[in-house]
Amino acid sequence: MAPAAGAAAYFQRGSLFWFTVITLSFGYYTWVVFWPQSIPYQSLGPLGPFTQYLVDHHHTLLHNGYWLAWLIHVGESLYALVLCKVSLCLPDWSAVAGSRLTASSASQVHAILLPQPPE
Repeated sequence: MAPAAGAAAYFQRGSLFWFTVITLSFGYYTWVVFWPQSIPYQSLGPLGPFTQYLVDHHHTLLHNGYWLAWLIHVGESLYALVLCKVSLCLPDWSAVAGSRLTASSASQVHAILLPQPPE
């Protein structure tokens, strides 16, 4: 990916595909960790027996990994917010003050900057 110029180069809009994949993956992971008895393993194809093996033999690892994943994503989000504030502190900060931040569940933070008038 080629580097873009300016403060907006730090964050770019993510694709809907990855938002969907990450959201569904985290949802499935949550289901596996907290409600494994309600999963229809036989209906999931090759994912079913693998998931059942993990639940039966490594549930503690799944549970600890779940909380570690959340901790990492929250840390990433906080770091991105700090990075965004530091990198966007320019002399014309008032023109950028209207920027909005959105964070996805998969941990991608995006800054959508409003257009600035030409100088």
